[in-house]
Amino acid sequence: MNERRARALLLLFYPFALASAVSGFLAFVLLASGIPPLRAAVITVWFYFGCSVMLCLMSGPVLGKLGLSRFFWGFTCMLGALGSALTAITLLA
Repeated sequence: MNERRARALLLLFYPFALASAVSGFLAFVLLASGIPPLRAAVITVWFYFGCSVMLCLMSGPVLGKLGLSRFFWGFTCMLGALGSALTAITLLA
């Protein structure tokens, strides 16, 4: 059972790693195109938040069986809070 759990975790972390790589590439492209760093950070964090919500919704049953649902949703909520804070800072600046 431990080996099955390890495989399931690997299969769950792969999409998050891919979303991280794509978000980093998005930030690179935005900065290379001349967008200010704060605005690029806001766009990137909200994109990563959207990816995280989508991945949590799609893998919800598996996360529940592994007991990791709260961890992944906590990470997603943290991204949402960070995106909200960055958006507020951008609007006030």
